[in-house]
Amino acid sequence: MMKLCIVSGIYPPDIGGPAVYVARLARALHDRGFQITLVIPEGKGEQEAPVPFSLHTFAWGSSVLSRYLAAYRKTREHAAAGDLLFVNGFGVAAVMAGRRAKVPVVLKVVGDFAWERARNRGLTTLSLEDFQESHGGASVQALKRTRNFFVRRAGLVITPSRYLAEIVRGWGIPSEKIRIVYNAVEAPAEPLPESNQAKASLDLQGPTIISVGRLVNWKGMDGLIRVFPGLPGNARLVIVGDGPEAQRLRNLASETGLKNRIRFTGALPRRDVLRYLKAADILVLNSTYEGLSHLLLEGLMCGTAIVASDCGGNPEVVEDGVNGFLVRAGEDSELSERLVQLLKDPGLRASFVTAGYQKLESFGWPRLLEETIHVFQEAVGGC
Repeated sequence: MMKLCIVSGIYPPDIGGPAVYVARLARALHDRGFQITLVIPEGKGEQEAPVPFSLHTFAWGSSVLSRYLAAYRKTREHAAAGDLLFVNGFGVAAVMAGRRAKVPVVLKVVGDFAWERARNRGLTTLSLEDFQESHGGASVQALKRTRNFFVRRAGLVITPSRYLAEIVRGWGIPSEKIRIVYNAVEAPAEPLPESNQAKASLDLQGPTIISVGRLVNWKGMDGLIRVFPGLPGNARLVIVGDGPEAQRLRNLASETGLKNRIRFTGALPRRDVLRYLKAADILVLNSTYEGLSHLLLEGLMCGTAIVASDCGGNPEVVEDGVNGFLVRAGEDSELSERLVQLLKDPGLRASFVTAGYQKLESFGWPRLLEETIHVFQEAVGGC
């Protein structure tokens, strides 16, 4: 059976869809007979139960350059002993390590490396789509060249949505190298509590709105806080996550005068996030960019009515007016209108939940696993 090396920059106990994906996929592939070697940064995976495959870490250096060099060396060492390298993080270092090790490389692209770094460094305020067409300064151009350089050198590229596949084509990647494999969601090992039980255990009274994610500027948490004072007076807001925007968002919540109705939980493990989703009446994803959100899939699984921006891959999960509402990103008035509508109409929320369960059938793990294995076999067979 195939010897597969997987490199990732995120892994449990890290929260987020990519961390859950890598851990689940590695175990599922091992169960199918693959010989798995996982390469991750040091400090990751420390709280997970012993894994049935090889796990190796590299030093998280004091600088970006040092950690990328460490990722390159460790990936090259272990990729060379395998049949295929699957890259989920440290893209330029990992892809070039695979090329140096002379093994086929499959790269999963869940976002735009150049755009995210440009936004985080304050080099651009553009949306992802506008960023693709812009020239920017020398630093932005360097980020784009780096992105194009390593993505073009992967044998095959997996994207989790049609939307991202189109973005990747714009980087000069031919369509015949791109494979769309939708993300999947899986219920936790322990059964989730009923909504009322979850509400009581978390001390939540009244209609509850939740948003989950890294607290970064493109997630739109500030817009949700801005519209909150206009919602019915018994509503509560829960924001789960941490990040560079955390203090600004807390300050904004204080300015509303409704701080006692807004709860910031910080980062939470997945089992606690799911408990909050079960307790919530409405899940909001107000971001200006998403590849294909694991959060939306988990919201469907937990039976939470959804309001999401119409950006990125969100419309591939949420059908407006069928299993949720789509709103234009940055349109606070539209977001407020849809939230008020859902808060006042429990029957509409229930219909969205029912349709959401049906939609979820398209995002199962058996499908993801088979399609991913097919891509791996194709990559190895084509070299």
